[in-house]
Amino acid sequence: MDKPRFERQDDLSAILGRDCYRLVHLDYSRVAADLAALKGPSFVEARLWGNDAFNARVLMGLDFRKICLQSVLVAQSLPEGGRTPRLCPQPLTVLELETTLLARHARNFHCNSLEFDTGVSEAAWSAFNRTRLEQSLASPEALKFVRDDGLVSFKPEGGKVVIDLLSVLTHRKGTGTALMRRVFDWSLANGAGSVEVMTECENIPAWLFYQKCGFRLTGNIAVFHRHAGDPKQAALALAGRGDFRPKQGSRFVPETEKRAGLFSTQRR
Repeated sequence: MDKPRFERQDDLSAILGRDCYRLVHLDYSRVAADLAALKGPSFVEARLWGNDAFNARVLMGLDFRKICLQSVLVAQSLPEGGRTPRLCPQPLTVLELETTLLARHARNFHCNSLEFDTGVSEAAWSAFNRTRLEQSLASPEALKFVRDDGLVSFKPEGGKVVIDLLSVLTHRKGTGTALMRRVFDWSLANGAGSVEVMTECENIPAWLFYQKCGFRLTGNIAVFHRHAGDPKQAALALAGRGDFRPKQGSRFVPETEKRAGLFSTQRR
């Protein structure tokens, strides 16, 4: 291959017990052969801009399933009318949480592409969410603010700030708004012109929160998954996970509605 087509996802591979990749270069004239060259059971994720209908059809013709849409939301660090950044505590570079609180935040990361994939068990996506949380909190490259039972992790990238993850355990107490205010103040004080976050379209609590904070939609990314080489996994994906099915005769209640008091988002 002239350039890498796949990027191996080591953490996810260890959790799912098979090779997991992200498709990073889509050449539709060769992608079928590239996929066929993967040995053994595999999981491949691909991402396209939401309006890329041509390549979406190519992927679905190669047994990829469209899992969800992720929205890219952007807010200017200096809102209309201007303001002076308020003094705020310096962000942490490393954050350690006691085990119980860490587990609560990890469980709060619902509404993500792995959870929506019926070929991925609840134990697997829960373990991955916890791993992602631990990595972000331990990384000195990701800055953190903490307030009450909420936390936000973010990274400066060029002239903008990108939110890595946000989790608030108790909704409607102003914790999330206060955390975002700190991120905006830090961004403005450090010369970042905007703040960017990515969240699933299905994550209604997070969507409403970011709209309230002045974020606006700039684009959508479609996420596709492909399971291959594992008959049990393929059967699971086709049948649908048990915890995705409502009881006979009952109304299906989305997970976001069940957890209306919580919201979270994470970038992956």
